[in-house]
Amino acid sequence: MKDRLSLLAAVVTLLALMQVVGWAQDKYVPSGDEELYGTWTNDKTFPPKIVMSPDGTTKQYFPISSLKVFREGTVEIFKKWIGSDGSIYYYTLERLTSGADKGRKTRFLWRVSESGKVLEMVWRPAGSTFDPDGMPTEIDPKDSNYQVFARSGS
Repeated sequence: MKDRLSLLAAVVTLLALMQVVGWAQDKYVPSGDEELYGTWTNDKTFPPKIVMSPDGTTKQYFPISSLKVFREGTVEIFKKWIGSDGSIYYYTLERLTSGADKGRKTRFLWRVSESGKVLEMVWRPAGSTFDPDGMPTEIDPKDSNYQVFARSGS
């Protein structure tokens, strides 16, 4: 009985490891000039200003004119593709490192318009472990977690 339990534990561990390794192999390696990077604003949403940087950090500002960072985090890009409409899509995982929501993990589906001037996103909570199957599957303006931003020059 003990041998069977040990064998079962080993098989379950091996299957879990195979899933993690499989996801990691498909992971996108971002360049320093991703279309997602930059300053994005919308004074009618919260937060009204987000800055995504090539070093994998994100900063959020509230109000839009504030020079003080409201929340900071890290963003990991897992996948990038071009849609049939010419827009660029990204799957990301954000981990907040400061602010009232410090420690929160969130999954995002982002869409950068073909012009590069509009950023739309839908998000879902990620929980304590990241599961790629929990990613949002579409950008839907009717989704309660939908937001849209315009690229800012600052």
